[in-house]
Amino acid sequence: GYDYARDKLQAWFKSNAFQVEDVQSLTVLNYHFIKDNIHAYVNRAPIAGSDGKTFELLDDAYARDAQHYYYLQSYSDGDYEVYPIDCAYTSFQVLDYQFAKDAHHAFYLGKKIKGADGASFQRIGFGYTKDAQHVFFQDLQVAGADPQTFVPFKENENALGPTAYARDNNNIYVNEKTFAGADAATFKILDEKYTSDKNGVYYFGKKVKNADPGTFKVFPHFVGNADAEDKNHQYGEGKVVE
Repeated sequence: GYDYARDKLQAWFKSNAFQVEDVQSLTVLNYHFIKDNIHAYVNRAPIAGSDGKTFELLDDAYARDAQHYYYLQSYSDGDYEVYPIDCAYTSFQVLDYQFAKDAHHAFYLGKKIKGADGASFQRIGFGYTKDAQHVFFQDLQVAGADPQTFVPFKENENALGPTAYARDNNNIYVNEKTFAGADAATFKILDEKYTSDKNGVYYFGKKVKNADPGTFKVFPHFVGNADAEDKNHQYGEGKVVE
């Protein structure tokens, strides 16, 4: 299956021969992953330290054998980077394709999140997580954020890129950074690029000079070289266009 075959001497992928440790026990898991009784392999290369007899794929991002959990970092060209996760094996839990935890630590893409407590770690959504003391965006701590009142904006559902917005009782946040100067009571997300409050309009957190927040609207796509307008101007990527 998946273009793999074997004879008594070697393994084959399409028309190319390649070597495995034990060709008679060769098992195909999917197009990229195979195993024998000695090793597991990704794209025909042995996964260092793997135990082929007990190796199994858990989903598109994780695998395990009798000794290790592995993170499967895939790339658009079909290549993979597979590395063991430095975790407490018996308490390890996969939360989703990005996040996992054990009794002591939390993990983002298979790597420990510095300062995160696994016992109290939980997902919030849109790349945000928290433990009893801290809030995190991906693998970065959100400095000063209050985990008890921290909430992402629902408008993040419409974002096409990596930008996320959130708030707590003290501040507005963009990804892991505090949105300095934003008025929390009147803050609105117009799209993932533009936001506004009573004091003005912002493009990725930078104030748009002379923009009118009361009449500012964002286009669903570029119209010529403009992506927004107010009663006075049209704007493209946060700047006035003539």
